[in-house]
This record gives sequence, structure tokens and C-alpha cells, in this order.
Amino acid sequence: MSADKLTMVAWIGITDVKCAQGYLHPEDIDPENVPEGIGPLRTLIEGIDGLKELILLSTAGTEKFVPLMEEWIRLCPKVPKLKVIDTHIVDPSDYVEVYATSLKVFDKFWKADKRSSYIFHLSPGTPTTTAVFLYLTHVKFPGGRVYSTVAPKYLKEGQSGVREVKLPFMFPINAVNTYSEGSLAEERQLKDLYAYAEYKTVNIMLLGEPGVGKSELARKIHNDCRQNKEEKLVEVDCAELAGGDDNMFRSALFGYERGAYTGATDSNEGYLGALEKNGGTLFFDEIAELPLKQQSILLKLLQNRKYQRLGARDKTPREMRNVRFICATNQDIESMVREGRFRSDLYYRLNTYAVRLKPLRSLIKESSDILSIKVKDQIDLICSREPNLNEAWKVSSDAMLLMENYTWPGNLRELYHVMLLACISAKRAGRREILPEDIKDRLYDPLSVKTSDNYSSDNLALPVKIGEITDSITYRYLNKALEQEKHNMKKACKLVGMSYDSARNFMNRMKKESTD
Repeated sequence: MSADKLTMVAWIGITDVKCAQGYLHPEDIDPENVPEGIGPLRTLIEGIDGLKELILLSTAGTEKFVPLMEEWIRLCPKVPKLKVIDTHIVDPSDYVEVYATSLKVFDKFWKADKRSSYIFHLSPGTPTTTAVFLYLTHVKFPGGRVYSTVAPKYLKEGQSGVREVKLPFMFPINAVNTYSEGSLAEERQLKDLYAYAEYKTVNIMLLGEPGVGKSELARKIHNDCRQNKEEKLVEVDCAELAGGDDNMFRSALFGYERGAYTGATDSNEGYLGALEKNGGTLFFDEIAELPLKQQSILLKLLQNRKYQRLGARDKTPREMRNVRFICATNQDIESMVREGRFRSDLYYRLNTYAVRLKPLRSLIKESSDILSIKVKDQIDLICSREPNLNEAWKVSSDAMLLMENYTWPGNLRELYHVMLLACISAKRAGRREILPEDIKDRLYDPLSVKTSDNYSSDNLALPVKIGEITDSITYRYLNKALEQEKHNMKKACKLVGMSYDSARNFMNRMKKESTD
């Protein structure tokens, strides 16, 4: 086994400590407690060529053995550069402590662009450190190789004590990753996502409400992660395929030969055939729309990564090579799995790495600056698509305030349409500035607040939260004033006797409560 410039990461384990004591300081240990062989650490060090560095992790209980291990490792035929990181873990059987500390430790040495140079040794340490390492190296920090070693007493004659760990299963990530396009965290989030998307066998699931930008993110992943310009993106509308039978689904996905069925007058390469030569990305939009039978076909494809065209004379299966699989849905797919409407085995196969895209209202809630970014992005897109609207558009502060206090149920798709109509409205009025009157009639679902039209003593019911009633009245009068003053907040404040800051803070609070 050979490699160049490898870095091995391992814990100090008691078996290694006992082996070192038995060889270097036999007076400090009962001979019956000395394990056979040279221990897991040196077994792997001496079993791998090209190992340049060893990162050794100690806990509060093993840090005293660091000098012993340094002396022990210097006896290796080829001594790697040694770096010791004291993790200060007190209880190496505590999953919470080991996991939280391991994340910090990985941040000290992990470099994504050198991921393939890392070797992780599972054998030294406790069952807890082994489990955490197994998870981190496959989910949070993928790309390196994972090894374990076998004690000499369990080896058959001629067997190597070094084994590369190949898991017979995949780790699902149940939509714990979030993506906030336009936020300050976007660059880091994309970097994390691309670290997984680079590997085409990592299936990516995009979750989120309609209009949040799932398709756009799928295209961005393809464009930024493709290895060459020849790789294609093939988009599949699952809602359209769901209306056909199983053979229609197979023919669309796998392709078919002439005469494969009645009406097949020509051959068709299918979605997969389009990717056969140069590879690329297969994007299944609205995956939850597929009926159970079609889900079974897709599951078999993902399991075997092989397929066959309908009517093919050559029965040798074609291999799905160099193809990245991305799917998206706006449905509550977890509930569909529980209710038996979506296959659990397919869900876990698709959900290797899942990303939940935040709705626009949540992004605005985090920072009002994001709305300005999104508005600018949509206007730029409109100008690129509509030459007659290619102007230097401005958006008034009152128009921005109106949009900040809207819940945006249609998310980015709705924002695009609202801005498109607002640009047209302003252009018709001979303006290059978008005002509230260009927007207010385009907002489909105004902020809903509990109201009561009758506060006479005969209709009062107790108990009641008086704050909700006063908020409702304030909101209704302030909205009426804004409408009357064409959404000029300063003029509206004078009509209702509120300061500008108080009115703005009140509207922001009402918006926040409506999204909680």
C-alpha cells in the first residue's frame, strides 16, 4: 500500500500503551498484561508507505503517556513527523464530550483541499471515540480513508493486520443543513456543501417551500462542481412523469430502442443516455410526486447504478458512471415516509446529504439587508431578461418598508413577479424609482392579524389578552394611515400620533410574531 504525503490521525489507546511499556519498560507492567504484537498504532504506521505525519490525540487520562508513545513511535522503520493534540477530554466514553471536542480538533488540522491525504485510524481509543470518528469521517469531513487493525491472534496465516474500512451502508443527514443564500454564512455553507457534492456518489436532497430557489441551487451545484465543461445538467420534472405508467417512466429515464413498444418509431437515449458520454448531474425536481412503483424503479437504479434501455438487444446492463444525483421537493417528505406514501429505503438512499433552504421571510427576519440584496438580484435578472426594462432602478425606503412587513408566501419566485410588475408600473408612470403604489396591489397575501370588528360591551368575552387587542387596533389604523399617505411612513405616523421609530419597531414586531 503506497501513497504520498499522507497524514494519519489516531487516538492514544491503552493497547498501544501496554505494548510500548512491555517493550521499553518491562519493569512497569505485568508480562501477562502485555498484548501480542506491536499494537494498532505501529501496525498501521508500518503498513502504509508514504506516511509523512502522525497526529496523535490524547485525553486527560492518556496525556501522561505522550513521552512513552513518542519513544515507541521513534522505533518505526520510517518515523513520521509527530504532532500531539491534547483534547482535554475527561470522559472518553461520553458521546457529547467526545463529539463536541472532536469537531474543534478537526478544525485545527483539516484542510478540505487535502482531504484525500488523510488516514484515520479507528482501532486505538474507546468505542465512543471509534463511533465518533466513523461518523465524522463519513459525514462532516469526508474524502479521507479510514482504517482499522486486527490483533495478531485473530489473523490467519498470510493475512495483513491492516484493513481499510468500507461501510456497507450510507450515513443519512436528516436535513440538518440549512442554506441561506445572500447571508453572511453563504460562502461557508457553499464550501461545506461542495465538499460533499464533489463526490458524485453522494446523493443530494434539497428541501424547502415553493419558490425558495431549490432549482437554482441545483444548477449552481452542477456548474460549480462539474469537472469539465462537457458535463451536462439534465432536469427531470417528476410531476410530469408521475402521470404516466411504469414503462413511460423507464423509457424516459433509461431510453429505448426502435420498436421497443408500439409507437417507438425511433430510438431515444433517455435522461441517463444524455449523461453517458461525459457524465454530469441528473436533477429530479419534485421527487415526492413519484408514485410508489416508480420509486421502486428509481431505488434499484441508485442501489446498482446500472440500467438497461427498453428493447435493447444487448442485455449487458449499462453503468451509471460519473453521474451526480440531486433531488428536490417542497413536500414534508419525512411525514410521507411515516405515512407510507414515500419509500423509506429510497428516502435514506436519496438523503445522503440534505439541505433545507430557508424561506424568504426567515432571511428577512435575520437581517433586513438580505431583502435589499434579493431585490437587487431580482431587478438585475429582470433587466437581463427584459431589454425594455433595462434601467438604473431605485427602490424607495417606503417601498422597502412595505416589503419588509410582508410574509412572502411565494418566496423568491413571488418577489421576482412583484418586482417585474413594479418595474412596469413605474415605467408607465415615467419613473425610474419604485414606490409603494407600484407594489402594494401586487402583494397577494397581506400580513394576517387577529381582529375584531365589534368591541361593544355586549360582545366582549373574557378572559382575553388585552395586548393582542391593542396591537390589532394599532396595526389596522397604522396600515390605514400608510395606505392613505401612499406608504409614506413619516406622514402616516402624524395621522396616528406615533413616532417614526415606534411605528417602525411596531411593524417589525408584528412581522416577527406572524412568522413565529
